[in-house]
Amino acid sequence: MVKVCKKSRTKHRQTNSILFYSKKRAQFQLYTINEDRIQRIIPTMSTKTTTPDQPNVKTSTGHRAYMEAAIVQAHLSKPVDSAYCVGCIVVPANSAENHDNGAALITTPLATGFSRELPGNTHAEESALMKMKEAKVDASGTDMYTTMEPCSKRLSGNEPCVKHIIEANIGRVFIGAREPDHFVKCEGVDILRAAGIEVYDVKYDGVRKDCLKPNQHIAKFRE
Repeated sequence: MVKVCKKSRTKHRQTNSILFYSKKRAQFQLYTINEDRIQRIIPTMSTKTTTPDQPNVKTSTGHRAYMEAAIVQAHLSKPVDSAYCVGCIVVPANSAENHDNGAALITTPLATGFSRELPGNTHAEESALMKMKEAKVDASGTDMYTTMEPCSKRLSGNEPCVKHIIEANIGRVFIGAREPDHFVKCEGVDILRAAGIEVYDVKYDGVRKDCLKPNQHIAKFRE
């Protein structure tokens, strides 16, 4: 059982970056001060779905595109030895399915976030939701894409991401990689589903590797 309580609004500075979708290259691109490094991180997106979806698994082009956008955010995280580098974006409900049916990709997410982006040792999902709350954007029913399973326990003692997600009434959560049992044993997926939130694994060739790649600072994940 996860208790939900309200927190006071926290002011913060926005990250100076622009995320857009290149039709020519079929990929998301992020422009920041360190532009060239970020562009090389993003792989060219496949335009084909290789396998049909299985229960709790999403494989389509639309879901891959939004997960790749979350991976871009993960690479913006400042590495620390005691934590992962995770990226997250929030888009309107059913954005991936709408794209798969011919609609354009959402090139301006409702919010983005990455690990330790905001003051207070924030996680990616927490940062994105804090931005939405401050901007008075309703997160209820939206779709969240995160490169790693939302945390259910934090060694820092801060509130876990599952609590923030439940409190915001996110509709669906899409995960690129389950959290490894390196720091704590994560039960994020189980807690979110028990709270009535749909959770899916996004699957395509190399997705787990790409989602964990920003964590090369942790010896376990070095190639």
